[in-house]
Amino acid sequence: MKKLLAALALPLALLASTDSRAVAIEVTFAGQATGTLVYEAISITDPIQSILSFDFALPGLTFDENDIGFFDVGLGSTFIGATVNDVSFVLADTPDFFFVLHRGPGPNALTSSVYSYPGLGRVVGFSGTSTSRVLNAVPEPSALALLGAIALASAVTHRLSRRK
Repeated sequence: MKKLLAALALPLALLASTDSRAVAIEVTFAGQATGTLVYEAISITDPIQSILSFDFALPGLTFDENDIGFFDVGLGSTFIGATVNDVSFVLADTPDFFFVLHRGPGPNALTSSVYSYPGLGRVVGFSGTSTSRVLNAVPEPSALALLGAIALASAVTHRLSRRK
């Protein structure tokens, strides 16, 4: 039994020390702004690590993940905007927008929300809400391999102890 515990000690210590893997989080928008955003983060309240998909529409405009950028502004919020001019700047008569996404379960109001499009002649505010949910988390491949190694070590140790 002591050999089995010794064989399992290192893999269990490694498993406990591995960083959490990012999960996919889906945000749905309602109001003047509609669509979905799917991003990776450690949890629903942590900063966005990467944008996986973005399907977003405002009156007269549509955007996808190739059109946007983001940066964390702290306090559970992320600035998201089109990269036409700058993520945090909207010029009149350009297909552009930005808003502050408050990370966490919703519904949450979109704040600092403005947009413009060619021919509009000005920058206008828009209203909307966001609701976030964690999509099915998938175990990290290295964690699965580590669990397999633990099972194999356990089986080998058990078999060796039965031979004696």
